[in-house]
Amino acid sequence: MHGAICRQGCGEPQQKPSFVRQREHSSPAVAARSRRCVNSRPHLDSTTLQPNVASRIPDFFVLGRVGKSLIPALSRITTNRVTESRVEMLKVFRRRQAGFTLIELLVVIAIIAVLVAILLPAVQQAREAARRSQCGNNLKQLGIAMHSYHEVAGQFPISGGVTIAGNRAWEAGNHRKGSVLLKLLPFVDQGALYNKVDFQLDVEAGQNYTELRTKKIPTFICPSDPAGGMNSNNGNALSNYSPSVGAQRMINCAAYPGNHFGNGAGEPFSNRAGDISGMFAMEAWGARVADVSDGLSNTIMVGEVVPVCSDHTNRAWWSTSALWAATTGPMNYPINIAGCPGNGSTIGCNTISDRATAIAFKSLHVGGAQFLLGDGGVRFITENIDYDNYQRLGDRRDNKSVADF
Repeated sequence: MHGAICRQGCGEPQQKPSFVRQREHSSPAVAARSRRCVNSRPHLDSTTLQPNVASRIPDFFVLGRVGKSLIPALSRITTNRVTESRVEMLKVFRRRQAGFTLIELLVVIAIIAVLVAILLPAVQQAREAARRSQCGNNLKQLGIAMHSYHEVAGQFPISGGVTIAGNRAWEAGNHRKGSVLLKLLPFVDQGALYNKVDFQLDVEAGQNYTELRTKKIPTFICPSDPAGGMNSNNGNALSNYSPSVGAQRMINCAAYPGNHFGNGAGEPFSNRAGDISGMFAMEAWGARVADVSDGLSNTIMVGEVVPVCSDHTNRAWWSTSALWAATTGPMNYPINIAGCPGNGSTIGCNTISDRATAIAFKSLHVGGAQFLLGDGGVRFITENIDYDNYQRLGDRRDNKSVADF
């Protein structure tokens, strides 16, 4: 009975009946057992009670109190794990894409080649258009210079100087005064160079030659010419523009004898107006405005040449015997020498010494050449122009109307 009471009491203390208390106090043995029972009871302090109490709290009660703070934290943990997973996947993907396969490389090269093939001609055409425009501007500057000279001297510049009996204007001596372009230097912003030339002496010899030989004048050079205004053989400076002697008689080519209208029976080696078809001669003569009866807007004054195509135009821009191009030969007639239009042609009259064709107007522009007319206007004329109409443009006094060109 005392054991049962002890076991029961150890679990949960109960109020003992009075007769039990009396017997416990009266019996030493019972009192000792009672003390052992009390000592064996668990000590219910705060440390022991809290985990027991916490273990009995239902889960739903805990979630109800702290759920609002736990859910965002769980969400962040989940999001971070997903993000880290995606980053790892991207790293793996990038490592796999670090290089190109051979097929991909070939495709890229093919695409680039196609783009270059499409764009390169367009770029070249744009550059040529710019060069052609600059070439036309040079001719305009020459037109202004020509008329400025005419206002001062009363006529257009002459080639050479005073003709001495028994001596040609291009032959060595103090009478050799240089080309038409040399006389224009003060009017194309080259007054300093002009002042260095001693015109009392032969301008193509001695100190004059030293001063002039290698001087390239930008206004005299067409940007389309790869020679860049320089003779690669002798180092002389060149010009891509030549005064016109018109539809003059020329030798060395029976197919194009010249003198189309009977106004230039001999080669342009005369200082008499009646012997010359165009506005300039190779001798000491230059036309006046009054000498151009066909009208300045219908007469060629200056045109393009390719210096390497002739054994005259390739001498120098300042040379008396270099620049006397004519309309006698067709424009851009093939000359069989590297750098000339039509190089490699097997037709006749195609050497640099065939005057009618070699000293004909030529350019490196596609389809024609640019010309300065007597009134200062610049026109691009197609190389397919009617030959008869071309001769009318060259002759200053044929009294024939010029068709559209």
